[in-house]
Amino acid sequence: MSITDVTGTRDHDDPPMLVEILFPFPAMWLSSGLGVILFVLAAGFYFGFYVIIHDSTEPCVGPLGGCGTISCTAGTYLPEVYVFMQLTLTLIPLLFVRQLWRTMMDTSPLIREQCKKDNDPQMLSSSSLKLIAQNMTPFQRFIVPAMIYGITATTLTGLFPARYAKNIYDDTSSTSNKRYDQYGDLHTYGVMIGVVVPVSCSFLYFCYHYFVRIPREQDPRFRYYAPGGFYCRAAHIGAVIVAFYVFLNNSMSPNTLEYCSEFKDQAKCESWLRNGEMCPSKTPPTNSFCKWNVYTWSEVQKVIVPEIANAGLGECIRSQCPLYLNAFSIASEYAALFLPVTYLASYALVDLKYMSPEHQFSRRLIPSGALSS
Repeated sequence: MSITDVTGTRDHDDPPMLVEILFPFPAMWLSSGLGVILFVLAAGFYFGFYVIIHDSTEPCVGPLGGCGTISCTAGTYLPEVYVFMQLTLTLIPLLFVRQLWRTMMDTSPLIREQCKKDNDPQMLSSSSLKLIAQNMTPFQRFIVPAMIYGITATTLTGLFPARYAKNIYDDTSSTSNKRYDQYGDLHTYGVMIGVVVPVSCSFLYFCYHYFVRIPREQDPRFRYYAPGGFYCRAAHIGAVIVAFYVFLNNSMSPNTLEYCSEFKDQAKCESWLRNGEMCPSKTPPTNSFCKWNVYTWSEVQKVIVPEIANAGLGECIRSQCPLYLNAFSIASEYAALFLPVTYLASYALVDLKYMSPEHQFSRRLIPSGALSS
């Protein structure tokens, strides 16, 4: 959104964009490195999701047959995907906290001057730290630590996989393994804290300045934030809430126990749960059936092992699973997690920088004496 400053001589964007340099995306995506992570998250999900759907002629045999969440798919079926998750969920807090620290240094020319005197570019000297604390508003003293601790909690999601049981001899349901259940709790708490706390703190920080501090001080230097700035942020937060609502109302429970693979006979495989021998109250917690899949042999294999290839062998596999419901659940979860990251990368750091008492964006645009005239 383009805004004209108080002098009427220059337009600027909220948040600052990269239209003249690379592409029409927020400048903070580039300076913080979070833009690379957003690209990795997007490319990894779209390509990975496509591969998961098309990696087998029988999709119910793969992760989508038993999982309705990204973490279940990665932790239970695809460990290489969980390595990807662990890396991204560690890099996001790392880059965000690093950029947040740099932002706090950039909020005041006094801090930058002190760092130069102390030859302390990382702001680690006692004088620099003391000056940072003195220049922080009471609201910043609460918001900044909350955002740091909150987003750091997402590393728990990368450290502890949401894994579910598959062995029918050791477990009675997908969630009956206590160790896996404890991992899942830490995994869930990490992502909940890491999403809710930083985003809500950032939005509250903006709303406080926009609705309380700016009208109270009536300072024209705060006109960097036009009404459209609030509407854009509110729309983004609304999209996050809608995405979580859709996910929570369409989330599918895991169904990972492998019953079908235990049947070695076609008749027993295809009659399981279909011949009326089990009452509904005794039916295992499953939402799929089984079918017999005859092995397909190539011409080369038929020549090398003719006895086996011509024996009509096969295996019992999962079939008729809620494939679409699981896929929709995973897609909605991705939207619910991707949108908060884009909000933090686009608005959170910008608001902390330009809404500080010592570093207003328009202050650098207004010529000397303009406010007094």
